[in-house]
Amino acid sequence: IDVQVRLYSYDCTNFECFDDLLMETMADLSIAVVSGSLTAAIFEWSRERVPPVEQLWLAEVDPTSFVQTDSANPYAVTESSSVGMVLTTSGSLEFSEVDWAEITTEEDAESLASDIESAIHSALTVVSGDSSSELVGDETLTVTVTSICGVSMDDIQEPFQCNHDPASAEYKITMYLPHNSHTPAVTFAMEEALDEIAGMQQMTSMSNAPTIRIGSFQMGDISMSSLAPYYPDWMNSKSCANDGLQPQYMRDNPSGYLYDSVEACCKSHFLWDLNCGVPQLASILQYFPDHSASQCDSKPMTEFKEFENERFDTLDECCLAKFPNDLVNCCGADGLGGCIESGVVKYLPDWLGEKCVSKDANYVLPWEESWAQDSVTVCCDRFFKYGTNCVTSSTSTDLSALKFYPDHSTSECGQKALGEFETWESRFESLDDCCRNTFPNSLSECCDVAGLGGCVLSGDI
Repeated sequence: IDVQVRLYSYDCTNFECFDDLLMETMADLSIAVVSGSLTAAIFEWSRERVPPVEQLWLAEVDPTSFVQTDSANPYAVTESSSVGMVLTTSGSLEFSEVDWAEITTEEDAESLASDIESAIHSALTVVSGDSSSELVGDETLTVTVTSICGVSMDDIQEPFQCNHDPASAEYKITMYLPHNSHTPAVTFAMEEALDEIAGMQQMTSMSNAPTIRIGSFQMGDISMSSLAPYYPDWMNSKSCANDGLQPQYMRDNPSGYLYDSVEACCKSHFLWDLNCGVPQLASILQYFPDHSASQCDSKPMTEFKEFENERFDTLDECCLAKFPNDLVNCCGADGLGGCIESGVVKYLPDWLGEKCVSKDANYVLPWEESWAQDSVTVCCDRFFKYGTNCVTSSTSTDLSALKFYPDHSTSECGQKALGEFETWESRFESLDDCCRNTFPNSLSECCDVAGLGGCVLSGDI
């Protein structure tokens, strides 16, 4: 098998960098070959038996085969990547020292609003950069006062009356920024800039009310949206993205790579992927079976390979579909939060204890379904008809209640929720009962297990 690798990089600019990148790539390829991943991938693609590739070939790199071409890197991203994004937010402020007797007309109210807008605009110019730079439009920052004293600027009637001190105003901000702007940093910078003008006296354009004092600001949530076209991002998100980082060759051929909507991009380049275009794709987890542990695990959508078809939206779906006979083990996988209980209680016979035990319906195993009953009375009547203590000795319906169980591998007792017990497992109400009944010859060690509170002492020495 002869493999030729052509490398493009967003970062490399010299021979040494590409040489290191080539070595890393070939090392990864070698691992994929010797681990059997290549065989599995070929099998998934062909759906036929194939020879064990890892036994036929080991990847080796021929250092003399490295050729550095003079052709331009098609994945280069130029300065035009900063196509920009739009930020919008709204909020309110208080202002004082206004001579309301001189502000009575619609024109006066509009002038006051314009002066407040100018004060905010001047403060935020340092955040957005030079307001005269046409990054993505004629203006990079606009501030609009939408209401004064609770009256919309579109509904001002004469004579205008407020007479509040301090008075309030609501505003809206639209700001255009480079595409790599970091939302938390922008938010902090905006709040800091507005805090600097809070309490300062501002000159106005009205001769009859020459000054106002702007007080406290309250800023709402910031919304960021991209103005970039969507493009197929095969290298990073493995989906359609509009982060402004489309390679130069896509910019040179927009009809084949750039789209106004994510739907059009996905239809053209990721028709097979139902998850294409899902918001925040990298942070959405899906579950897959780990057959070696009889459990399910999770990873971000973007880390799934095309041939990995076994994926589920919830842990419950994965466990029920792949490990129905080992639900407790699967649902108890570390770090996944467990399966969601149905809240429906079923009762199953405990043959050793001659009683019925409760279990959430989602944890009832397939081979237990024929025994599961809707009430403890029905369960006792069916399976322990001649017993006298079945109903009274049966367990509580609180599936989250903690019970104790013996762990014979350590000669200690452990604790878990009632709903996690199998029907055949022994359970005890207290650590004392579990240790005394199961490990009487190592009582001290059993009672001293960390985190269980210890056994109840009699007080007699």
